[in-house]
Amino acid sequence: MYVSIPPKESVAKVVGRIKGNSSLMLFDRHPEYRDRYGRRFWARGYYCKTVGNVNEATIKKYINEQYESDRLEGES
Repeated sequence: MYVSIPPKESVAKVVGRIKGNSSLMLFDRHPEYRDRYGRRFWARGYYCKTVGNVNEATIKKYINEQYESDRLEGES
């Protein structure tokens, strides 16, 4: 996703807004997801990089590491 952030907004705030609003929209459209996922639809983390300094392999590596981290956290 490409997001242009105004200088006064922090990345964390914008990402939090996107994740929060999108999960509310999903729960409104699919109430059965609320029972399945509770209040945690998205993973806690996110990856942010400026345009031009990242490639597809870097993104795939991050996603795989995040998946593994979430899986291990769920087992404890």
